[in-house]
Parts: sequence; C-alpha cells; structure tokens
Amino acid sequence: MHDIVDRCFQIDFAIFIPDPDRPAHIQEMVKKNQADSIIHSGPYFRRSCLMEAVARALKGIDVSAPQINTAAYNMENTGRIKTRADAFVQCTNKQQHTIQEGMMKKVTFITVFAALCAFLAAGSIQASELDRFIGMKGKIDIAGGTAHIPVMNDAGKNIMKFNPDIRITVAGGGSGVGVQKVGEGLVDIGNTGRAVSEAEKSKYGLVSFPFAIDGVAVVVNPKNQVKELATEQIQKIFSGQVVNWKDVGGADAPIHLFTRDEASGTREVFWEKLLNKGDVAQSANIVASNGAMKVAVAGDPHAIGYLGIGHISKDVKAIVIDKVEPLQENAKSGVYRVTRNLYMNTKGQPTQLQQAFIDYILGPDGAEICKKYGYIPISE
Repeated sequence: MHDIVDRCFQIDFAIFIPDPDRPAHIQEMVKKNQADSIIHSGPYFRRSCLMEAVARALKGIDVSAPQINTAAYNMENTGRIKTRADAFVQCTNKQQHTIQEGMMKKVTFITVFAALCAFLAAGSIQASELDRFIGMKGKIDIAGGTAHIPVMNDAGKNIMKFNPDIRITVAGGGSGVGVQKVGEGLVDIGNTGRAVSEAEKSKYGLVSFPFAIDGVAVVVNPKNQVKELATEQIQKIFSGQVVNWKDVGGADAPIHLFTRDEASGTREVFWEKLLNKGDVAQSANIVASNGAMKVAVAGDPHAIGYLGIGHISKDVKAIVIDKVEPLQENAKSGVYRVTRNLYMNTKGQPTQLQQAFIDYILGPDGAEICKKYGYIPISE
C-alpha cells in the first residue's frame, strides 16, 4: 500500500480547515502556514485522514462533515489524479481509517485544488518516473551490446509491471548486431558499447543516446597468482609474443587467450585504448559476450580475457594495470583510462514510446539501475 502522505504530500504549506473547537493558538498556527506543526495524529485531526479527504475532494467525491464525521468509512475506489506536473494522488483500495465521533464538526476545503496544483507545478511533489508511460501502448524490441542487458532488463520489467500494455524485449548479440538490426528496422533500439561510426550513422540515419560509462578490465582466473600487469605486458600477451605465465610473474603454464569478435564494442575499446590498435593473436579463442567471457575465464586456470567492469564478480579476478585498479570510481575520475560510453541508438528520431523509454533510462530510476550493475550514469 502506498501511503498517501509519503506518496504525494511533503507539505510545507497549510490547507485551511476551520474548526471552531480548535484552541486559539492552533488556529493562529494554521494562519501562519505551519502545517507540519498542526497536522498530526493528535486530537484535532489525523494527517492521513486529511490527505485522504484531499484525494477524495480532487476526485469529486463529497467529503462534507456528515460523511467524514462517522466512526469509520471506506475508501471504496482506487483513483489517480494526473496533474500538469504528472504527479498522482493515489487512493488505496478499501483502506480503513477510523475517526472518533465528533472529532471534526465541520470540514471546509479552501483553495485546496489551486494550492496543490501550484506546488505540483513548482516541483514540490515529485511524480514517479514511470508516470510517463501512462496511457501508452506498444512494443519496444532492443538488441546489441551485451553490457547493456541487465540495465535494459530491469528497466523493461519495471515499465511492463507498471503498464502491462507495453511489451519490451531485450537481446544481445554485440554492438555490431545492435547497429545492424536497428539500422535495418529489425529492432527499435540498438545498443552499442562504442560510439557509432560516421559511416554507420550516415548509412542508417542513427541517433545516439549515451547513458552510462563503463570500464573494461583484463581478467584472469582467481587461481592465477598474477595480480597486476603493465600495459606493455598485456600487449605482448594478446599479440602472442608472451605465451607462458612464468614470463610475467606467474606459474610455468601456457597462457590461454580469450577475446571478443570484431563487432564487439568491448573489444573495440580494449583494442584501441589498451592494445593501441595492435594485433590480437590468431590463436585467441573468440567468445560472444561479456557473460560468455566470464564463464570461459572462470573455467580455465590459465585463461586471460577482458570484460566490462560491471560484469566483474568473484568468478574472475581483475588485473591491476600500471598500478591502477580497474574500479568504476577510477574510470569516472579518468585515472583508469580503458573506458567507454554505453549507447542506445534509434533509426531516426525515436517514437513517443521509444523516447519515454530512453528518458526513463536517463532519469533517476535509470541511474540507480546503472549503479546497481556497476556502471556510472552519464548524468553523474
């Protein structure tokens, strides 16, 4: 149950409810707009009852003294009032509230609606981020970068739970797949872990929306005794010049290379910023996603690969590079340089529903989802 007060009323203004039986000093406090001092659970009236009455008044339900001045009454209908500020007053179904007989002799609402709307417009009452989807219908198909999947999935679940008339599907495939599918109209949003190229933008008419920053880390199996490497050592390992772990301070064992395909945005930032666009050994094993990379490295004591920092878990060990730990705070500050933006891309300007989804990802709820999975919201 959403409490009406917490949901809608963080009041710092007074709603005038004259009561001739209220002591003079309380009456004076009302006049001085000291609402929080007088709207309480004491003998004059309950805050919850007042807020319910406001909600009912806005719905056009009579809340005159004869109706309220009873031992108990029901809120029989769940209702939402949408204002210009997209805020809601939500009345919970069949919620019981009890008021002592004679507690309120007369209830008269003065300027309730005008005062409420004024404060809504001023932003005093914050609407839910999901309210933007009210009345919308349709489907959003998303594909592309695998780093994006957990964020897109969580956002999609929130939206579909709020509005069952919207369906959202999320698939991976890598950044190249995201560009191709959105460009060919097979999906509505194509995710990439890199900026789309000018050629891709020109060919498909893509519009890009960056939403988060992610670092890319070099990872090994937790059993590997190597904890840190220099950039030059990493370049030699991935080019095939160094093939045994003992040459970089590890055990006498062969190095098993794992990389991503050339359509991967994760590979591109790793190749550009860490390998300096150098060659990757032909002997490297190719995996299809960040998730597949983690599984491969976790299952091979001699493996080395790379994945988005947001995917790091106890199953793999992230390597310290040039004395800098691959942490998101280091990526955010710029100390850790192997970073990239995560993008949502549409073919042309997004539709109303697509724009609502993008705005949700870019908003406070989306930022919290990004941080949940170890990404840095672009807004920060």
